[in-house]
Amino acid sequence: MDLPWTALFLSTVLLSLSCQGIDLEPDRNFISAAGPLTNDLVLNLSHPLGTQGSGFGPGSKDFYICQQPLPSLLPQYLSSLRASQVTHYKVLLSWAQLLPTGSPKNPDQEAVRCYRQLLQSLKAAQLQPMVVLCHQTPPTRSTIQRDRDFAELFADYATFAFQSFGDLVEIWFTFSDLEKVIMGLAPQGSKDSALQTLSNAHKKAFEVYHREFSSQGEYTRTWWPGSSPHHPPLFAS
Repeated sequence: MDLPWTALFLSTVLLSLSCQGIDLEPDRNFISAAGPLTNDLVLNLSHPLGTQGSGFGPGSKDFYICQQPLPSLLPQYLSSLRASQVTHYKVLLSWAQLLPTGSPKNPDQEAVRCYRQLLQSLKAAQLQPMVVLCHQTPPTRSTIQRDRDFAELFADYATFAFQSFGDLVEIWFTFSDLEKVIMGLAPQGSKDSALQTLSNAHKKAFEVYHREFSSQGEYTRTWWPGSSPHHPPLFAS
């Protein structure tokens, strides 16, 4: 079976952007993007004078998991990016944090509020969020239903995310950092099988969005050579 590896890979490359803004003059063909937040950056924005942080050690470049309160200097930081002609900002959602039991019926409401506040801060700074549903490591099987197909679980999670944040987000990505996602799915198994699983999960999430949420805004399909025009790696409202 011919797997859409190229499409998924290009989706990851597009999102592999520096935390510093890319210096491009925005036009209809290009965007200037920054993000995502890292623990280092959050520490600096929360304690600019080097005062003691809250659990983030110096030199920590791990990706930030949303926690309230948000950094006190976040609005100024985002405004400075916009003044530098940055137009978009990458946001990584944490599947395991938002749905700690694996079920959309029991979300972590504090985490939902935190991500909504982060997205609202971006919109207030006139930055367009680019939201990644699953980055690096999916939830472990101990926190999700073992008897359910991964693609179905991901579609349920994607539906929850579209419902929770869709009024603030126009650009969605299903996966990024594919190598780590694949390793999380098949630490001892076949990478080809894991890639097929990701492809199925992406297809289901895309179909859910097209069927239930594309009416929130103008629906745009974008794809690259090697991907299927019916299931592109990026979809936007």
